[in-house]
Amino acid sequence: MIIKPYVPRASSDARLKAGVAAERQMAHYLDRHFRDSKKLFVLHDIKLEFEGENAQIDHLVVHPFGVAIVESKSVSTSVRLTDMDEWERRIGRSWSGMPSPLLQAERQGKLLKSLLKTREADLLDKVLGLAQGTFSLMAVDVFAAVSDSGTIQRARKDQAPNALKADAIPAAIEAAVVGYRRATSLLTLDIKAIVKAPRDF
Repeated sequence: MIIKPYVPRASSDARLKAGVAAERQMAHYLDRHFRDSKKLFVLHDIKLEFEGENAQIDHLVVHPFGVAIVESKSVSTSVRLTDMDEWERRIGRSWSGMPSPLLQAERQGKLLKSLLKTREADLLDKVLGLAQGTFSLMAVDVFAAVSDSGTIQRARKDQAPNALKADAIPAAIEAAVVGYRRATSLLTLDIKAIVKAPRDF
């Protein structure tokens, strides 16, 4: 279900226009995939301000076990990850360093979680009518979306599995939710997995 639609920002700056195009593309894939969902909610362009910190989340998907944050990156050529997990973007024939979109999304997730924890009494029921529900075990998954026209080069095969082309992001989010659902199922025999699994909100 789409809770907050994407509204493109007008800009005459070429770089900002490219960023808007990447966000619009990612919004299209998320909206198309989750539009009819009754348990997953899509919000675009969320601005947070909490205890003097600010964050802008490109795309947020709220599901029963927590949230998925998607950071869109406009890449018409290639990005690559070095052996040291540093991000670089190809510009012409050379490579230039860039901030990690996954770390950026992680910081956004921490700020969101900190904010929600101050509102637990307002937003969550008490467990069995006694203990206050908490956001401490809320899942926060982060994804970096690269434009369809770009490519991702990895120094190692297992590197940054949540850095994906934009069209692959919705299925990855859905797979994460299915994994949480299985981990919290009464049929699960792995007690450690059940204890570590996020709660169903």
